[in-house]
Amino acid sequence: MNFRINGRVLAVVLVTLLMAATLVGGVLASGTGPGTPENASGVSRWSTSITLYPSTVITTDAVSYSASPRTISGLDVSQTGGYATADVFVTTDLSGTAAITLTPQFSTDRTNWADASFTWVSDTINTGSYALVFTADGTKYQQIPLAGLYLRYSINVVGLGTNEDVTATIKLVYKDY
Repeated sequence: MNFRINGRVLAVVLVTLLMAATLVGGVLASGTGPGTPENASGVSRWSTSITLYPSTVITTDAVSYSASPRTISGLDVSQTGGYATADVFVTTDLSGTAAITLTPQFSTDRTNWADASFTWVSDTINTGSYALVFTADGTKYQQIPLAGLYLRYSINVVGLGTNEDVTATIKLVYKDY
């Protein structure tokens, strides 16, 4: 038996097979599993919750930084690659008249760090900071877009008196959306 397939039939068959493979691959990849909530369009989304700066008591006016690298279970949680945003939850406990400012910083090499900032336009071009300032106990939330490969926080404490301290905790939810 000798079969001849013309070019049009071959093209239709290849396109049909390609479409079927894409459909099957999409169905297989769209399930929900642990840590992979699904949005209404069926696209999987990933998130990871971590403690970037564990509850730490600070007793002197100074600038300090969250660790980078910060290794938990063998993974550097200061590494931001693959994520687009971070939901940030900062909790502080202040005594006396102390104030604490926490500023996210990004780096490509863990050596050179830049404060995270944003730009907006009204009548002029303006720049703002993602810094969180606390003058009383509390928890604040913010969402920041991620840049570079690494994230740390600059932690600046001022106004501590004798026998006063500040406790800070920074928790993040990294998201790929």
